Amino acid sequence: MFLFINIHGFSQENTAAASTSKPVNNTSANSDSDTDKENEYVSVCPPLLAGLWKGQDRYILFDGGENSDNSASSQESEKALTLVLKEYYGWYYDRAAESPEEKDSFERKANAAQSSAAEEITVKYRNLLDREYENCGAWELSLKYPKLKEEVIIPVAVVDGRLYLDFAIRDNEGEGVNGFYRRCRLADGIKISPPVFSNELDCLYIVDKPENYVETENSGKEEKKGSYDQLPYVPVSNRMLAFYGQSAENLYKSKASQETSSASADTEEKQPVFAYHIRYWKTDMDYDAETYSSFIPKDGKTYSVKKHILTTNTVFTNATGRRKEVRNMKNAVPDVINNYTFVYSEQNRVLFIVFDYPYLVRDDGVLKEIINKANSRRKPSPPPLFPPSNLDFHQDVIDELEKYNPTIQEFKKND
Repeated sequence: MFLFINIHGFSQENTAAASTSKPVNNTSANSDSDTDKENEYVSVCPPLLAGLWKGQDRYILFDGGENSDNSASSQESEKALTLVLKEYYGWYYDRAAESPEEKDSFERKANAAQSSAAEEITVKYRNLLDREYENCGAWELSLKYPKLKEEVIIPVAVVDGRLYLDFAIRDNEGEGVNGFYRRCRLADGIKISPPVFSNELDCLYIVDKPENYVETENSGKEEKKGSYDQLPYVPVSNRMLAFYGQSAENLYKSKASQETSSASADTEEKQPVFAYHIRYWKTDMDYDAETYSSFIPKDGKTYSVKKHILTTNTVFTNATGRRKEVRNMKNAVPDVINNYTFVYSEQNRVLFIVFDYPYLVRDDGVLKEIINKANSRRKPSPPPLFPPSNLDFHQDVIDELEKYNPTIQEFKKND
């Protein structure tokens, strides 16, 4: 009996260990691509990401120090993220998170908007592409928040001084821009606390115009409602505006329209693309990089995509159980090309797609000077409730009327 209990306990321990140990800790699995290298998280900030970034409501400084020339540090020590929040409608800049070195070199004032001690958030980086590129890049940021045991992973992409959170990496080679693009998990921002992540991925399989496609009156228009087997379809732009607000569009649209991108295709030459939208949802399945699922759209061709996608150490699937048929797929229609930016390498090869407007843009200023200048401002007095007027109240008449009012006279005596 004693022997049975020990064997049973040993069996339970092994079973529990097998069930909790998932390949999410395998860095080669994190890339979710056969061509990706086994990239480890490193403390050295990539050159394209190092430096100061400006957002609608925050400044973020990567590389843990003031890099006015936007160069990466050569030190191997783990760096802290510097994050400045624009509080009180942008009238005060709060140094919410910074490294101890920054705190010692820059006087910190404790007040109602800024605490005496800043959060210390360390960050590490992992390349999501097959190698480093000169004009663009995509990484996973591994953020270690205070008092949190697990690290938080946020995917980001950088193209010509613009940082995006919503993007899809090309997963196979095809003709032109055709092929499968796996979406990286979307976070609602880089914050001083763990962000909110999406629980579904809207992946794309871009193809040539289907032979049996029939032009209709609504062809090429962005759909407000559609179907993944009767499931609601939310356009990309609506998802981004839900996170960042309408002002994000106004903030970056003028900048994006003025700059010319050497890494992306010319917007004037873009044509509508036909893409099958494949829905992946969060699951607790074990990640399997070798299993593929397929779908057969109206054109009769069979397309195969990976059944599982691993992003932010979370597994997503497009099929239930052991099935190998894609559950939710939306037939190809001309997508609104203004929401897409194809990012090319130096060899004119499509690496990934970024969607809508950037979350942050590059800023060449010095963070200390920006904070001092902003916090030295004084908000002007609000306008009076009632506009000034030239009315004559005839005070002599008012005094004459009050002279014979005993209540008013008694009040004036006691005043």
